[in-house]
Amino acid sequence: MPYEIHEMGLGGILDQAIRLTKDHLALFFMIVLILYIPLFFVEDYLVSRMDNIQHAELMAEDLDETRLIEIGNELLATLFIGFLIFLLMSITIIPLVDAAMIWAVARRYLGEATSVGNALGNAFRVLVPLVITGIIKFIIVVIGFMFLIIPGIYLFFAYFLSPHVVVLEGTWGFAALDRSHALMKGNMLTAFVLGIILLIITILLFLVSLIFPGGYVRSLVSFILQGIVAILGAAAMVVLYFSARCKHENFDLMILVKPIDQEAGAAQPQV
Repeated sequence: MPYEIHEMGLGGILDQAIRLTKDHLALFFMIVLILYIPLFFVEDYLVSRMDNIQHAELMAEDLDETRLIEIGNELLATLFIGFLIFLLMSITIIPLVDAAMIWAVARRYLGEATSVGNALGNAFRVLVPLVITGIIKFIIVVIGFMFLIIPGIYLFFAYFLSPHVVVLEGTWGFAALDRSHALMKGNMLTAFVLGIILLIITILLFLVSLIFPGGYVRSLVSFILQGIVAILGAAAMVVLYFSARCKHENFDLMILVKPIDQEAGAAQPQV
């Protein structure tokens, strides 16, 4: 097996995530493109509408009350369209790509073959359970934030691995959240620091993209850099998931006798 699978600290997780990203960048980037290409065009569409509104405002000779109301309505309509698109993508494309990335990274991490089509096929299979689990998680975490914020932060990290549980184990709903909570015991600090590091990398790469000329060139560079960060983050989360399983279940010993496909089989989970 080309990758190390055992309980790891932060350095080990990042090392394996970087290796996975480097070794399978083309495969993972093809999956990420499914999300980022629509985002690219949506962003371009919304920015164009905002620019048109601003241009109309500047060109207007007389900004009377009626014209101001029209511009305000156009602005609200653009914001509403953007919200609807974001909402639609949040319950379709984003979880679909997340699931496909988790599946593809896990397969390659375990030394198994996969493809974009295979990853997407498995992602479609778990899309509804994944969305339902995400909604339940969101509601619980929001309620937690309403109680002095700290419970919300704790629950956010406690349920950090719930998407991986849904995709790789076939468990969803409250059962997936409980499973994630169990796996994250002793791993929350690692997840927190990992998140900070990925955020810093994201900011640095964003600053790098500002070096390039504006317009489509900068957008393309930003798009590529964001995709690489997304892949690195997905790889790190998958390695964290297996590290947690090794910590709590000796998964590194289990895989010697039982492939993951057998435990991620077709059994119907219950909420």
